[in-house]
Amino acid sequence: MTRRYLTKREKSALYEKQEGICACGCGEKFPIEEMQGEHYTPVAFGNDQKPDALWAKEHHKKKTASDIKKIWKVKRLRGETKTKPKRSWAKGRKLESRNTLSKEHRQRAKEWREGRGLS
Repeated sequence: MTRRYLTKREKSALYEKQEGICACGCGEKFPIEEMQGEHYTPVAFGNDQKPDALWAKEHHKKKTASDIKKIWKVKRLRGETKTKPKRSWAKGRKLESRNTLSKEHRQRAKEWREGRGLS
C-alpha cells in the first residue's frame, strides 16, 4: 500500500473542477497554493487511489488529525499495535490500585492499623 500523490496537472484540473472551492463543505474559495489533496477514505484503510478532492490547508489539517485518531482506534481494536493496558487485571475483575502514598505515609498507615489491631 503506497501513497499516491497528484501531479501539478492533476491538481490544477481538480482545482478547476471544484472551481477553487474547498471540498470540506465550508463553501470558501482558496488559491491553488493553499489547497492540498485529500483522500476521503484514508490510505491506512486500504485506499490506494490518488486524492479525491482538494481541501484548504487549515481544514485538511483538522481532518487529518481526526483521521489519525480513527486509524489508531481501528489498529488497537484489530490488535495491530503493541501497546498494553496501563493497568492489568489483578485477581478476577478487580483492578490493582496504584500506590500513590509516600513511604512515610505508608509507614504511618501501617502503624495506625497495627495500633488498632487491624493488620
